[in-house]
Amino acid sequence: VALRVCKLNMRHGTARMLSHRYLEPGSALVQETTFETGLRVVANFSDEPFTTNDGKTVAARSALTEE
Repeated sequence: VALRVCKLNMRHGTARMLSHRYLEPGSALVQETTFETGLRVVANFSDEPFTTNDGKTVAARSALTEE
């Protein structure tokens, strides 16, 4: 995991954030952030899996990254 994070940081570490939003109505436990480099991060801080609108599942207490 650490190596994957380091590689992401090398590619996107100084990228400008374009948007940040909460995906679960009434809750801050599932969040999506997009960056100018095209990186999309969906963080799921809840105890349950979350399925995004495009059908991807983010495990509980985990994150999904797409470049």
